[in-house]
Amino acid sequence: MARKTLHGSIAVLVVALSLLAGGLVAGALVPPAHGSDDSRYRHWGSTDGRNAVLRFGCNNYKYTYVINPPNREWSAELFLDDPTGETLASAAFDNFSDPKRGSATWRICKPSTRPGRFKIRMKITTYVSSQDFRVGWVKPSYFRLRKAS
Repeated sequence: MARKTLHGSIAVLVVALSLLAGGLVAGALVPPAHGSDDSRYRHWGSTDGRNAVLRFGCNNYKYTYVINPPNREWSAELFLDDPTGETLASAAFDNFSDPKRGSATWRICKPSTRPGRFKIRMKITTYVSSQDFRVGWVKPSYFRLRKAS
């Protein structure tokens, strides 16, 4: 009877340690919180969105990106957050098919959001080999979509 309890306790301990380790690894990939120290961001690129009017229906809104990775192989994931903090859209770029500098558009539908301050977040992953990679978040940029007059 004591043997079963000991094995059960060890199993619970192993699961708890695995979850803790997974949380620590996942925590390292979470972008810095709003208002946090800028030193947590990598200087691997930048994004920029244009202030505009939030128009009726669904429309394209232009943004630009610059990627300055420390290695030749990279991928970038961009996320658009609306004024409530909800992620509205995302985009992905990589060194095999995209330039390090360019522009693209977000397709935003007025019924799915509201006027206000939007945030563009960018996560860059650089690869040394298939098993060796680094992940870094670039300082976010902001733009406004204002109400039509």
